[in-house]
Amino acid sequence: MLGFFSALRFVQAATPSGKCQELKLKEIPVGRFDLDIAAPMVSAKETQKYNTSHGEGFYYQGQYLYGHAGWDLAANASDGVRPAISSVVKGKVILSYADTYAGGWGESVIVATRPSKYSEEIVTFHYHHLHNSWNQGVYWTSRQVEACDEIAKGGKIGEQGSTGVSTNDHLHLGVRRWKSIDELNNAIKTGGYALFGYGYTSGQNKLLEKNLDPKGIVNDTFTDLDGDKKLVEYEWAYNSCHNMRNIGITFGLFDGTFGVDKPVTRAQAAKWIKIAYGAESVKPDNASFLDVEKDKWIFPYVETMGVYPPKPSAINKMHSCKEGGLYYCPDKQINRAEALKMVVTAFYPADFIKVFNDNFWLGTVTHAVSLVTDFEDVNPSDDWFAPYVYFGVIRGFVAKKDHFYPEREITRAEFAKWITYGYAHKFGSNYEQCRNVQCDNDAFCFGPDKSCVTIGECLTNEEQLCAVGGGTDLGEYEDPYVSPEPTVPPDVEPSVEPEPVADEPDPVEPTPAPVVECECDRGKCCDGCNYRDEGYACNQDYVYRCEGTQAGDNAQKARLTTFCSGRNNDCDGTTEQSVWQKTSDCSKHQTCEMQNGDPVCIGNCDDEYLASAQKSCKTNSHAEGEPELCLYVYQINDQKWTYKVCKEGGLFKEKIKYSLRDNNYNVFFDEYSNPVEKRCTDWEEFRIAYVENYGVSNAAGLQAVIKSPSTCSNSLCTYKTGTISIRKECN
Repeated sequence: MLGFFSALRFVQAATPSGKCQELKLKEIPVGRFDLDIAAPMVSAKETQKYNTSHGEGFYYQGQYLYGHAGWDLAANASDGVRPAISSVVKGKVILSYADTYAGGWGESVIVATRPSKYSEEIVTFHYHHLHNSWNQGVYWTSRQVEACDEIAKGGKIGEQGSTGVSTNDHLHLGVRRWKSIDELNNAIKTGGYALFGYGYTSGQNKLLEKNLDPKGIVNDTFTDLDGDKKLVEYEWAYNSCHNMRNIGITFGLFDGTFGVDKPVTRAQAAKWIKIAYGAESVKPDNASFLDVEKDKWIFPYVETMGVYPPKPSAINKMHSCKEGGLYYCPDKQINRAEALKMVVTAFYPADFIKVFNDNFWLGTVTHAVSLVTDFEDVNPSDDWFAPYVYFGVIRGFVAKKDHFYPEREITRAEFAKWITYGYAHKFGSNYEQCRNVQCDNDAFCFGPDKSCVTIGECLTNEEQLCAVGGGTDLGEYEDPYVSPEPTVPPDVEPSVEPEPVADEPDPVEPTPAPVVECECDRGKCCDGCNYRDEGYACNQDYVYRCEGTQAGDNAQKARLTTFCSGRNNDCDGTTEQSVWQKTSDCSKHQTCEMQNGDPVCIGNCDDEYLASAQKSCKTNSHAEGEPELCLYVYQINDQKWTYKVCKEGGLFKEKIKYSLRDNNYNVFFDEYSNPVEKRCTDWEEFRIAYVENYGVSNAAGLQAVIKSPSTCSNSLCTYKTGTISIRKECN
């Protein structure tokens, strides 16, 4: 089967319809990616696989094509009825295009879904070449959904067809991923290759990097873990890697593999742990790290794990990966020691603090040595990562071997194992039942009855750091470490004087535990036991100002960095200020003023709301009689308006449902019902307070949508009025 490919020019109408724009992340439903996935077609055969090799390519119009960006499926018609195409997972329809608009892709529907409530990533499923027909010049489409509709798993998308650049009836199913809602919105706005992608890469794998293997998602497989090409030496990671996709953490690599032997970057580590930890995104006004700015996709992941779990958080926002300020180094590959610390801190905070205090801080390292001496590259007395290795061993997710290899880059398979162990620990021993149960940070989910069990209260003091979060598996945990029996203090005499034993050697005094000499034990300049070097950045903050006092002046900010001066716990030292940077623009109708230390743009005019028209009509040519429906608007006061819908030259013969929508801001107002035998609906009120900026370019684009009869959900019985814009102006 031949799908659309890069050699063709993308053709798009000047004003295409059917795109859902300006999406908000929480508007996109969360779809399950475990085995509970619908097949896109029943009894379909694979006619062309995803990511074809060079040997599987072919010539088309003088160009050799391979590297197919989707999965082609075809099924035979039954009794003249074309095979139906179903949605693989639930989601939101972000595009529903006719053949005319979609270029070589033919009749197309794109559905967006989120893999996890705690992920910023969006995955889109692309259904191409759907059926349409032309009968005596009348166009009909099999597409069953419109842009901005929500669709359930298994909901009907349309019917198998051969529209666009296609040689035979088939479905081209593509899957693409987007790092953030901003990236997806920009692609929707741009259209063309930015949204659809390329049908063939012609060997340029870079063009496939946003794609995923549809067959692997539908069948829950990875080519390096399943089938005849699997890497046998990584069979131990099978469940962990599959659970990473099922939980919605990662989908593997574009080539259909999980990438078991590939390294993990520090950005990926923050993302994976944040999603598994289950924390709502934290997006502060000021970035904690110089190389993780607010406009980067990793910003919410790094910032969130810099807050959770409290004391200590998984990412230390006072630690820099290099000199010259606070840096996170998101593109740098993370090693096993760093990754282990993040996992332990995120999922076992309270447990780890207890083990650390008992064996490395308040107690002695003697008992830790018995567990970690098998590692030739782990020194319990000197290596900062030794407590984490020790903890991983007793909790069963770090294997005891000759070497731990702390500086070695951790593989995706190894990290998947550690994260899924931590996930299971936090959400209960049977986390299959708990997958969609999210408890508060002071509780964990108990699998059998899906209940949230509260963790015992812990009061923080100078010797004991408590962490909200964590949780334990229900039941007793068999810890291989057993605390030594307490010894009798030397100043307490035994109640009975023991009889002397002849020829018994004198008792050997036990060797006292080593005492670690510390210069400091707390303070911003203290590094656990020693003072930090002079010049360490111990505090960073932003200061704000207005650029001037005239209308249109901008708000600005600058970073203040305070450096340690020698051995000073309070970190009093020199302070440097960066250059002033613009943070926001005040319009020509606003003046910048300082309020509580923050610059605020204050309007110096009265807002006025103006409508482009009081009446706007549209002829609905897809219905008998081509009814003309009109939208009327009337201003009550400022932001408060009212509207009604009328049928020109006739009456609504059946009971209808109608609602108002703002196509520019993707806002949906309440839906109402209207009785039969009326030409116009009742007047209904609405507000447009959400229109914040001035001018035509920021106007609301209002259109009424009517379902007639009210029980119909088919696109053929959905009608629309004309559009009226309402803009805000400064008077």
